[in-house]
Amino acid sequence: MRNTFFRTLESIAKSDPKLFLLVGDMGFSSCETFQERFQEQFINTGPSEQNMIGVAAGLAMHGKRVFIYSVIPFITLRVLEQIKLDICHHNLAVTLVGAGAGFAYGSQGPTHHGIDDLPAMLSLPGMHVFSPADPRETAFLVKASYKLRKPCYIRIVRNKDPVLTALRPPELFKARSIKRGKHFSLITTGNALGIAKRLDMAGKRFSILHLHSLKPIDKEAICAEARRTGHVFSIEEHSSEGGLGHLVAKIISEQGVTHSLTGKPVVFKALAVDLSLCKQPYGSVDYLRDMSGLSTQAISQIIQKETVK
Repeated sequence: MRNTFFRTLESIAKSDPKLFLLVGDMGFSSCETFQERFQEQFINTGPSEQNMIGVAAGLAMHGKRVFIYSVIPFITLRVLEQIKLDICHHNLAVTLVGAGAGFAYGSQGPTHHGIDDLPAMLSLPGMHVFSPADPRETAFLVKASYKLRKPCYIRIVRNKDPVLTALRPPELFKARSIKRGKHFSLITTGNALGIAKRLDMAGKRFSILHLHSLKPIDKEAICAEARRTGHVFSIEEHSSEGGLGHLVAKIISEQGVTHSLTGKPVVFKALAVDLSLCKQPYGSVDYLRDMSGLSTQAISQIIQKETVK
């Protein structure tokens, strides 16, 4: 996703000299090509992320279209107050792109884990929050956020990420039906789509509904899917607090969704990173998923148990 982001941004920068890319002490086989090709449209502010947000806001106020790139914890929680006051309260055309969603930077430890950014970013006034599944959705959302000219946050994984979606681009803000079944529904965002697609539920036919947009979120599609199967699981490589699971639960509860066949309330369970299980904060993506209860095997066991009740 990272390479796709930079390639897409370069294609836009060729025709728009007002586009700027800001990074905070980043490089290392990522943004060098953009820097070389568009030296007048590139600023490395160094390891001073709060200042970087202020510079971006100033550029946007003077008619520039600004993208900011860094690792998720450094571009969200470290600079939350500056994003809220400098960008969101002025409704500026600034897109923040955070790399390392979930455990993508797992080997570098908890300072680089991207598993607790969503509650903060979702709470910001006027902020659009996107979580693409693969390089195809990343390219689509970079172009879409450029055209929106509103505060946007795109959380991407890292690099060499597999293609998980069809060639046909999604409709902005709309959920995407990946698979359709009758026994239960999986609702995913980001790279959790890969987990859902690998599940083998021993003959049970299940649906996968994927969300690239978390704010705004496609309430209508979520309710329709919940109403159709009556049993819903959300899957996300994010903390169990404040992410996709909370959004889906809130929507189902507030809308009073019931199963269309039985009339019973929809059964829902959120599957996410269980921080109480994650005892080893360093390691590969697969290792950390296993340690936090988010491996394919662990999720399969939970779903099997829940669906036989």
